[in-house]
Amino acid sequence: MIIGLVVLVLVLAGGGLAAFLLSSGDDELATTDTEATASELGEAVDDLNSDLADEGTEPEVLDDLPQDEATPSAVPGEDASVFELAVGDCYNSPSTSDEVQSVAVVPCDTPHDSEVFFLVDYPDDGTGFPGLEELNTFADDQCQGQAFTDYVGVVWAESRFFTSQLTPTEASWEQGDREVVCLLYDPTTQLNASVRGTGQ
Repeated sequence: MIIGLVVLVLVLAGGGLAAFLLSSGDDELATTDTEATASELGEAVDDLNSDLADEGTEPEVLDDLPQDEATPSAVPGEDASVFELAVGDCYNSPSTSDEVQSVAVVPCDTPHDSEVFFLVDYPDDGTGFPGLEELNTFADDQCQGQAFTDYVGVVWAESRFFTSQLTPTEASWEQGDREVVCLLYDPTTQLNASVRGTGQ
């Protein structure tokens, strides 16, 4: 008697049959029954190999058993240049870097850091790069004004959401960049839905 789980596996491989007796558990095997079973099995294997040889039949080689496919990882957000962002886009910030070139745009009903709600160009008077302080002052006026109220449904001072902005750098300004991107975010947690028209 064999205690525990015993699995008899026949593998047709190479030029004949190979038999494996697999056992799981730590229970002791009764040697008398095991030796008798192995002897009988060996004779059966020899007989089958002889029959196959007489018939001129080559033993079939079994293909490897299929492996379980790994569960695909979640599809990452599509990387988009900050110059391609549009009103209503939601995205996750790639880092805490002061300069951002691309972000991972995601559906607004999935966790995200920010939502684009307004785009406006800084007026260029031809005098050159105005400086970050001037750009941010302009952006604050634009992003916290009527554009915010129109998008969210409540004035900025009464909203639970905060604003930030993407402004041109000196290098991008030299390449013709004048756009300010107004963003909404929740300082306490990621957003899980669009804030458009929420009145919050």
